[in-house]
Amino acid sequence: MKRKAAVAVIIAAAAIAGQALAQTAGPPAELTRLERQVSLKIAHVKIKGPTNAADLKQLGLAQKAQFDGEKAIQTGDYKTAEQDFLRANVLISAIRE
Repeated sequence: MKRKAAVAVIIAAAAIAGQALAQTAGPPAELTRLERQVSLKIAHVKIKGPTNAADLKQLGLAQKAQFDGEKAIQTGDYKTAEQDFLRANVLISAIRE
């Protein structure tokens, strides 16, 4: 009888551990690609250097959206992270080169 109880406890512990591992599985690959793309675009614009106040404002807004996306990834909120990175992508694409 004790053996059956011990086996049940081990199975329950394994199930809980499996759920914990599944929850820490990292962001989807598509989100990682989007994050990288936005980061590279922002770096490119920073290197070229915006020349007017409107472009500087756009760059600042894009960087804030990127930062918000990174925070969302850290908390596991991948949907919000995706929205933030898409917003950053639109903002950075609006800057004239």
